[in-house]
Amino acid sequence: MSISGLFHTTQLGSVEVTQQGILTFPKGIPSFEHCQNWHLFHEEKKDPVVFWLQSLDDPDVMLNVIDPAMLDVGYHLALTETERYDLQLQPDHILVALLILSRTGSESRIQAQTHAPIIINLNTQRAIQKMNAQCHILSNQAVQAVTDVKPDTTSLKNNDLRLI
Repeated sequence: MSISGLFHTTQLGSVEVTQQGILTFPKGIPSFEHCQNWHLFHEEKKDPVVFWLQSLDDPDVMLNVIDPAMLDVGYHLALTETERYDLQLQPDHILVALLILSRTGSESRIQAQTHAPIIINLNTQRAIQKMNAQCHILSNQAVQAVTDVKPDTTSLKNNDLRLI
């Protein structure tokens, strides 16, 4: 998808989108298979905590996401050949993870989908949602939160994400 300039969204209003900030989900995201092109935005402050993954295929679809390190969660992932292909993964590529936040129950509690992280290949700007992922709690480790993401880039610093 080739897009740049202003993009009108339902929840964020008009936002600046650049080609280098677009993430491609070749198969979409479960329940949003029709949305394959997304852009990552964040709150405008030095150390943003919550990020927004905005569909560029449907202005009504936006997901709140967070760096798993903010919750002291890390991953050791075994990717299938299909997932590696969808990410166009090469040995020297950098992967990062994000967690989708959702409201649950009548209490409107916010919950992170720790068993279904978004995996982003920063080198190809391709992404997938890894279903049934096993996470682990980080303890006594220095974790580096996402701090350098700007609305027009996907250069994330990330958490404890390792391929096995």
